[in-house]
Amino acid sequence: MSKRFQLNIYFKRNNRACMVFKRNGILYRINNLTEAKAFVQEMKDISDSVGVGAEVNSYLELKDHRARTWVLECVLEGYLMSVQLWFQSKSSGEHLDVRFSWKGAKEEFLTVVHALSIAANEDRVYRLHKEV
Repeated sequence: MSKRFQLNIYFKRNNRACMVFKRNGILYRINNLTEAKAFVQEMKDISDSVGVGAEVNSYLELKDHRARTWVLECVLEGYLMSVQLWFQSKSSGEHLDVRFSWKGAKEEFLTVVHALSIAANEDRVYRLHKEV
């Protein structure tokens, strides 16, 4: 069971972001994630479900500006949360490769997603102040 799970998001223009998945110093980055705000909201919705004890088995499709696609799997198994990021590279044919994987306490997942939503909100506030 891995510790020290992080999700970092760095917003760009046009609802894009650099998304960084991090576990024990190992990171995986999606540089131009599209629909970044929707991604943060979907993660918050998953977190809300985990928080109330609902069964969670969610798959999110993530895309970048070049239309490359990743699948983010979030599964709650008892008190353990599993997060895996899958990508289909040209060399793998139709097979999806795991690019990031974390399994840990659901409380750690809740903390990470809460921090992600705060970062997203702070960026929105910063951009509003910057535009004024």
